[in-house]
Amino acid sequence: MQRIPVIPLRLCAGEESGFSFKTVCKYNIYYTIMRKFLDTKAGATFFEELPNLTINPRKDCIEIIFKLKPGLYAIINLRRFGKDEIMLFANWGNYFMRLQNPEAQLPRIKKTCPTLYAVLMGEDKDNVNQLRHKDAKNYETGLGVICKVNGEAPIFALLNNDILDKVNMLVNKNVDIYNELNTNPPFPAWKDGLRDLCN
Repeated sequence: MQRIPVIPLRLCAGEESGFSFKTVCKYNIYYTIMRKFLDTKAGATFFEELPNLTINPRKDCIEIIFKLKPGLYAIINLRRFGKDEIMLFANWGNYFMRLQNPEAQLPRIKKTCPTLYAVLMGEDKDNVNQLRHKDAKNYETGLGVICKVNGEAPIFALLNNDILDKVNMLVNKNVDIYNELNTNPPFPAWKDGLRDLCN
């Protein structure tokens, strides 16, 4: 899978966004139905001027959809996280339930998948962390970032240049991790499980 190029789109000004993490540990998020990171269907129409990017408003979140290649789309879910924060989330479903024995598994992950290791340990240079649905039936997890925003603004007004840059970074980070796991998995079952990432 190839990384997406930097999106030439620049939206009109919105308030500048930065990161605000309370801790470097994993976050629990309230359960909402979100599509998994990869899908064979876009679920929305692409605008002629932006043939590789579109959005799809849903009841609980906004999907930001990237065309990675014909017939394969990356989905980043955007939703409010707190009064002055939003969450950008790539849903990996139950994939990370494979991490059952961290003491034994993390050293191997560090060798074979350094990008994933940095995220799991809270050491990612872009502040991407593992996030969990705390109320989900299947305890879904994913990779995402929490961004500081103007809490008074409607959620659509938050789709500014800074947020789109974070979304672009998050898609590429997830694609890098997918490629690491696909080409050099720490354990055979981790490569086989990548099939479950598609909706």
